[in-house]
Amino acid sequence: MKIKKWTSICLLLSIANICMAAHDATTIQQAMGIRLGRLQNLIVKYEHTRTTSLPSAVKKKIQENSEKESLVSRRLLGTGTLTTEKEFSFLHGRIRYDSRLKERKLDLEPPSTFRDHELQMVSYPGSRVERLWRTEGSNFYCGLIGQDKKPNLQNDIEVGLGMKPWGQDVWLNSENLEKMEIALPDSNLAIMTNVDEEGRIDEWTFDRKFGYALTSYRKRFPPDLHSAIEITAGKFKNVDTLMLPFSIISRTLFWENDKPEVVMEIRIEVHEYKLNDPNNVPERYHIKWPDNSFVFDERTGFIFSPTDKKSK
Repeated sequence: MKIKKWTSICLLLSIANICMAAHDATTIQQAMGIRLGRLQNLIVKYEHTRTTSLPSAVKKKIQENSEKESLVSRRLLGTGTLTTEKEFSFLHGRIRYDSRLKERKLDLEPPSTFRDHELQMVSYPGSRVERLWRTEGSNFYCGLIGQDKKPNLQNDIEVGLGMKPWGQDVWLNSENLEKMEIALPDSNLAIMTNVDEEGRIDEWTFDRKFGYALTSYRKRFPPDLHSAIEITAGKFKNVDTLMLPFSIISRTLFWENDKPEVVMEIRIEVHEYKLNDPNNVPERYHIKWPDNSFVFDERTGFIFSPTDKKSK
C-alpha cells in the first residue's frame, strides 16, 4: 500500500513539473510520453450515442426521385439516434470493445436484415480478430475468428483520448510524435500536425492545463483539405494523477459548396476509467464462446460450436 501511494505521489509530482516547465517541443514530447505510457493498461466504461442524418443535398436528390426510394435509403443508412453502453479495453496493443444496445430512435425501423446487434464483442489479442454478437430477437450468438493479423479496428474513444489518429492502424508513441510539426499558439496549447503519403492531415491540439491532454482533433482530406472528422474532449477530471476527459464529441462533416454540414454526431459520456487494473490481463482478450454460439473460423473455413466435442 505504501509503495503504491509513493508511486502515485511521484507521478503527480512528475506531471506537475511538466505543467510548470517550459512550453517547448521537448517538454511536450516528454509529457506525451508519460500520458501514453499511463494509458497502456486501460479500461473505459461509457455511454455512446450516435445521431445520423442525411446531407441536405442527398435528401433533395432522394425526394426528387420517389417516396419509395426515400424510405429505402433512410432505412439502409439508419438515420436517427442509437445509444449503446460500451467498454473499451487496451493492454499494450491488445484491444477489446464490448457494447450492448440501450436505446434506438431511428427515423424508420430497419428491415430484419439490417437490425442492430443487441450485444457485440470485438477483440484483438495480438494475432487475430475475434468477434461475438447477438442480433435483436435471436436466441443464439454468432462468432468469427478472423485471419487478418493486423486489423484496423477503431472506436471514437481512443481517438478522443489522443491515442491514435482517426481511420488508421497507428498508435501514437514517442517515435512518431517526434516526426510531427509542432505549433505553439499560446502559453498552454500545442498543435501537432502530421501529413501522410496521400496528403491527409491529422491535427491534434493538446493543453498544458490538463497535463497536455488532447482537447481537440480534426482530420482533413485532399484536394480541398476540408475537415471530415472533428473531435473535442472536455469535462476533465483527475483520475489517479492523470487528467482524463469525461465527455467526447465526434462530428462527421459533409461539404457542399464549401459549406459544412454535420451528418453524424457521436457523444461519449464516460462512466469510469480504470488504470493498471490487475484484472486487465492478456487472457481477457480471448473471447469465451457461449455454449449457444456458432463460430466461423476464417483460418480453416469451418463452423464450430463450443459444445461440439470435435472442435475441442
